[in-house]
Amino acid sequence: MPERPDTVPDIAIYPKLQIDFFHDVTSMTEMPLTVIEIVSPSQSDAEIIAKFERYFNAGVKSCWLVLPSFQAISVYSAFGKYRFFSENDTVVDPVTTIECPLGDVFN
Repeated sequence: MPERPDTVPDIAIYPKLQIDFFHDVTSMTEMPLTVIEIVSPSQSDAEIIAKFERYFNAGVKSCWLVLPSFQAISVYSAFGKYRFFSENDTVVDPVTTIECPLGDVFN
C-alpha cells in the first residue's frame, strides 16, 4: 500500500490466491486490485480525492467510494473517471468485472 498511514483502505480486494494457513504471512506487500472506501462524516472531498490519487499512482486498478447516506457507490476505473450507482442498480467494476446488486450492499 502507499506509504502514508492515512492511505489504508477500509476494504482491499486481491486476486484469488492459494491459501496456506500454516505458512502465509498476515499482511500483503502487493497492491490490491481494488480498494473500497466508506465515506465518513469527518472526511472531506479533497481528502478522498487525494487518497484515490495515491492509490492509482501506487498501482491500484479501481477504487470504490461507498456513500452510505445516499445508499450509492461510485466506481473509479482511473483517477477522475467514474460511474455512479444508486437505488436498484447493479454495481459494475469495468476493470475487475466485479458485479454486485446495490441492494445486497445496503440491505
